[in-house]
Amino acid sequence: MRRGWPGRPRRTPLCAAALAVSGIGVAELASQQRYEDPRVVVSGDVTFASEYNWRGLTRVNNWVLQPDAYVAADLGALSSGATETIRFSLSAGIWADVEIRDPGPGEHSDRGGPGFGELNPWLQLGAGMGDVDLALGVTPYFYFGDALDFPSARTSASNTTELYLDARTRGRTVDARATWWLDIDEIGGSYFETAATLHIPFVPSFFAPDPVLADLELDAI
Repeated sequence: MRRGWPGRPRRTPLCAAALAVSGIGVAELASQQRYEDPRVVVSGDVTFASEYNWRGLTRVNNWVLQPDAYVAADLGALSSGATETIRFSLSAGIWADVEIRDPGPGEHSDRGGPGFGELNPWLQLGAGMGDVDLALGVTPYFYFGDALDFPSARTSASNTTELYLDARTRGRTVDARATWWLDIDEIGGSYFETAATLHIPFVPSFFAPDPVLADLELDAI
């Protein structure tokens, strides 16, 4: 998500690297914004992946679509004179995993056929200071599998709810993140994850003040 808005921990397909391209000066300008006046951001994206991996487990090993949409409102900042101390945001959204085809023999599937396998609405309160962002949120998990047609499908009996606490640092070269999820419903367990992203500039820009036009992002989870 954009600089200055703590991002919800997201499920991502298994991958080694991602390409991120930004306009000249966008990252630099965004990092200088103060967000003292309330504003609202509406955004979304769609991932097309060859399989769906979640917390080290293969959930679906065929093609999936994963749409994600959110709205975030800046709640203003606590400031001391000209120095911003803590800024706050409130965001809500929805994430889904859509299976594209019927699973073959021995394949993994949440639904057991084409359609929505999982749906996760979420609500999050964020706080940021400098290059450090914190977020506290809640996300329910809804499943739509049919165990009659596919015995290992996840049905509504697996529905549950998690609280999560996310902390991350934002740097020009390295971003770091740590997230803790606590199940408060069906499962009752917890999960902790750390991650880091290394930004490697590879297309130089000759326009000041930002010397980077595009970079390669390497993720370690």
